[in-house]
Amino acid sequence: MGWLQQFKYLMEIWQFMKKGQISSQIFVWMLVLVVVGLVAGIGYSGVKNLIEKQALASLVSFKRDAANAIYNTRDFGESRIWERRMPSGFNFVCFYDSDYSAAPGHPKYQSAFVEEYANSNNMFLIKSPQPISADMVEAFNVSKISLSAKYQCFNATGGTLRLRLSGEGRQGTQISVVQ
Repeated sequence: MGWLQQFKYLMEIWQFMKKGQISSQIFVWMLVLVVVGLVAGIGYSGVKNLIEKQALASLVSFKRDAANAIYNTRDFGESRIWERRMPSGFNFVCFYDSDYSAAPGHPKYQSAFVEEYANSNNMFLIKSPQPISADMVEAFNVSKISLSAKYQCFNATGGTLRLRLSGEGRQGTQISVVQ
């Protein structure tokens, strides 16, 4: 074999090797993309899970703090301003005074809601003002409260709720908004 034939032969082998390397690089890049996709998917679900747990912890903490603040302000003449960030997604807090004795009635959009939930609960976190539906409400019971109406809602301005709590002895804690 002459040197020209050997050169052509080596060039053919080199061309064949280049094609083989390209196909193996495609396999490596596809494998890298799959691994990156899996890591991103697992990371996203992990972060989403952490955010959901943080929102639940915030809600539980808010409930506990509200119940404690209202209970601890029950003594006659005691007064305080309670300020707290609302849990994620909630904009309003409503209270229901089951002992209120003035003329019965609720705003029309609240009627069904009050009748359904107010039997055992007197504090409600609401995601939007109306219409109220069960998936938009977190209802719970705090100690005895006293309101100037049977049902009162307060807006959390800038995500922060500010309430004046005034103790009225056996009648409970008077709740009003801070101006």
